[in-house]
Formats: sequence, structure tokens, C-alpha cells
Amino acid sequence: MGVNPGTLGNWVARERIERGERDVLTADERGELADLRAEVKHLRMERDLLKRSVAFWVKETSTP
Repeated sequence: MGVNPGTLGNWVARERIERGERDVLTADERGELADLRAEVKHLRMERDLLKRSVAFWVKETSTP
């Protein structure tokens, strides 16, 4: 075939990962995981902002 044995081994290993024969994340799964982590970070920031806003609102409305 004219393919370097190391290259062929890398292809086989990558294919085994893609088929789920090994417990390693695929490239798509790694990308999805990174996206989900970014979304969680963003949602946590929004949640914290809303918590502070509600606390401020409660303080302002309860003060005579």
C-alpha cells in the first residue's frame, strides 16, 4: 500500500476511538464538551447577575 506503518497505526487507533471501541472522546465529543462548558460558564454568570439584581431589588423595596 505504500503507507508508513506508524501512519496506518494512527489511522487504526483513530477509527477505533470513533467506533467507540476505546474509552476516549471523539473529536466531535470534545468539541461538544467545550461548547457545553462555555454555555455553563455563561449561564452561571447570568444566574449570579440575576441573584444580585433580585437581592438589590428586595433591599430597595423593603426599605421605607
